[in-house]
Amino acid sequence: MPNRQIQDLLGGLPTVARPEALAAVPVAGKSATAQPERPRQLDVSFEWGRSEELLDCGALADPLDRLKAAAQPVTAKLTAATRFDVARDAVKQQRYAQAFQQVQGILQPVDAGVESGEADFRPFFLAGVLRLGSFFNRDPELVDLAKAEDAFMQAARRATRENTFEAALAWLAAGWSCYAAGRFEAAQVHTRAALALQPTMAEGHFQMAKILCHLERIDEARPVVERAIEIDPAYAMKASADGDFTAYQEVLVECTESVKLHARRRAKTALQRVADQNAALGLDRESPDLEESVANAIAQSAALAELANQTFADDTVHGYRRAEANADEAAGLIAALISRFQKSRLTAADMIDSTRRECERVQQLQVGGYRLVDFASSEIATATSLLNEAQANCAKQSLNAFALAESQAARARATLNAAMDRFRVRALARVSAESADVARTLAQPARSRPRGDEIKTCSLVAVLIGVCPSGCIVGAGTGTSLTGAAVVEFIVWVVALALAGALVGAFASPLCEPESSAHRQQLKLRQRALEESLAQLRAFSH
Repeated sequence: MPNRQIQDLLGGLPTVARPEALAAVPVAGKSATAQPERPRQLDVSFEWGRSEELLDCGALADPLDRLKAAAQPVTAKLTAATRFDVARDAVKQQRYAQAFQQVQGILQPVDAGVESGEADFRPFFLAGVLRLGSFFNRDPELVDLAKAEDAFMQAARRATRENTFEAALAWLAAGWSCYAAGRFEAAQVHTRAALALQPTMAEGHFQMAKILCHLERIDEARPVVERAIEIDPAYAMKASADGDFTAYQEVLVECTESVKLHARRRAKTALQRVADQNAALGLDRESPDLEESVANAIAQSAALAELANQTFADDTVHGYRRAEANADEAAGLIAALISRFQKSRLTAADMIDSTRRECERVQQLQVGGYRLVDFASSEIATATSLLNEAQANCAKQSLNAFALAESQAARARATLNAAMDRFRVRALARVSAESADVARTLAQPARSRPRGDEIKTCSLVAVLIGVCPSGCIVGAGTGTSLTGAAVVEFIVWVVALALAGALVGAFASPLCEPESSAHRQQLKLRQRALEESLAQLRAFSH
């Protein structure tokens, strides 16, 4: 009979109903889509007396179409897959002799030209199940423990890397074949091989503990059975009802108490982790700025934490394990929120910092001798204002605020890009216009260009020469009639005027010379500088 003390230590599954908050809000990260049913694994309900159940585990339960898909395009393997499927159905119908004939047809084909299907591990495993026997398969001509061991070993060695569970299952079955035959050392070897492939297989630890207890090596069995109970506490009840553990009920109680203590510590640690995560989140849960998804996740986590505290109070192995599971789920929700907040905040902060550095670079930007700030000061002011607003939003505790800050930083960067585009267009227009003016000036022929100071001197001389005769004529004009002297003075004036013109020409001629080459050289240098500016502006890109 099961040990009542162990049953009390384990406790029943918690009966606390899941809060409405958990039913109303879908768990983050979990899909509502139904998951495909997976082949069963070994659990505490398994008994070797029903060894046929092994064929429902792992790849041994693969349907025929999957078996054929794995076998293609080899015809012989297709035939073997079909035979295996037929044999498996025969076992389920307890027609063991017919199943064995099909297996033999796979392993030792008699048809001419048909290759053996020995490459696959499944036929060997099925042969081992038939040779092992069960509550229903007691055919003395079929059951053979030695042959069962050999068949399971063949299956284990042929299992591929993708079938480690099935290989472990085969080693475990080989170990049980040896245990049933009284070959306990070989049973230990095979069981250890199974655990090497599947360290968390509780049935493997239970079988090893059972073998050791049968050999009365209880000190070796103690940590092994404790490990089985730790993986699945239900194995404590299974062991308490097993004949090999009958004499060691106190040891089972001690192992169960040890598992309970470890479960309590883990549950307590998980609950503390929930508290730490909530403190790290640092959100005001009553804030109206909380997004709906954030509020739902917080409510879901709080409900799970409450459920964990309730199951923790059961003071049983099952209660502590359920508390740990609920607390881990609650902590996971908060951790996911923290990750979202950190990622959003970091993204926005990086965008703001990079855009601010770009804004500072743009304010100092100079291309072709022209400063950008002189052409797009309003755009730079707009970008700076957007960055200041983004910085303020980034300091808030809201995913929406972080998203807004990132959007504002992006708008600021777009504004800076527009400023650089406008600078390029405006500067190009100004430089092109000036360059065109210089080009037109250089295209005109060189003109005489009088020297200013010298021309003023020549003009003064001409005036002085013309004044004296003019005075004589004016004086002469006051008389009533021209005398001979007046006529002479007039002639002298005309001659003097001619001489003055000649004198001015003689003096002005060397003083008025063509446009200087130095000035034209300056124009050419300016034109070259403008062309370089044009090239830089055309090549400029943000």
